Parts: sequence; structure tokens; C-alpha cells
Amino acid sequence: MYLDTEKLAQRLYDSSFRAEEVRLSGLRAMLSRAHPGHEAIDEPENYRWFLIKKFPTKDFGITLRGMLEEAGSAASQEKWQHDRIVDLLQSGEPEYPAFVTATGIVIDGYHRIAAHRTLKDKEMSVVVSVERPKGYDTEWDSLWNEAFPS
Repeated sequence: MYLDTEKLAQRLYDSSFRAEEVRLSGLRAMLSRAHPGHEAIDEPENYRWFLIKKFPTKDFGITLRGMLEEAGSAASQEKWQHDRIVDLLQSGEPEYPAFVTATGIVIDGYHRIAAHRTLKDKEMSVVVSVERPKGYDTEWDSLWNEAFPS
């Protein structure tokens, strides 16, 4: 499943006027359940966090079909995860946002995004991680930090 990270980064930035900065303390519980392996998850204090409450699900480019094709022999496990989230959302459980970097990399939430798409939800919440300025950062991180001075 090929994701166009530049395109997603641009769409996230275009939605930044609707974003609100979130304190790390308010995200710690969610981040503790996220899959480790990305610096933003492993060292969250090095990032600023922004919530976009209504981000178009189609802009992620993630679907159940794409996930299953990529999963190969693990497709049944991927489908089970997806279906579990669909059931939770349908039962009224609170929505859990996807976590994405300002550079357009989905770091946690593929199954949640696909579940929202399956349910034909046009929008969902997304939390954008933006690396704090420290000499070198990406163009996308710079744009977010300039739009939201500390």
C-alpha cells in the first residue's frame, strides 16, 4: 500500500488552521498504547502535538483492501483488528485518533483509519506530531512551528 506522504503532509498543513495544540500530558495514555518504533512515540517530549478534530479519512489513502493486500499471510489478523475497531465504533466507544507526523507518515492508526473508511465516516480525529526546533528539522515541521510559535 503506497502512501503519498508529501500529499498527506500538505493536506495536514492545509488543515492546520483548525488544529489546536495538545499538551503531552493529555496524550500520554494514548501514546502508551501506540506501537513503539517511531521516535515520536518513543520520545514524545521532543515533539509538539496538534489535534485536528475533523480530518478527511480519504486523505490518508488507507483502505482495508490495501491493508489486506499488503499483509499477505497475516491478512486474517489484519481483518480481525479492523473488525474489532468497527465493532467498538459502532457500539459508541470514544473515537481514538490516528497519529501522524507533520511529514505525512502515519505512525499509529492504520486499522482505525480503515475502520472509519469502512463505516463511510468522512472525517476522523488525527493528532499531528511536529518535531521541536533544534537546529535541523524538516520543512513540514518548520512550517507548523512557524504557524504555531511556542
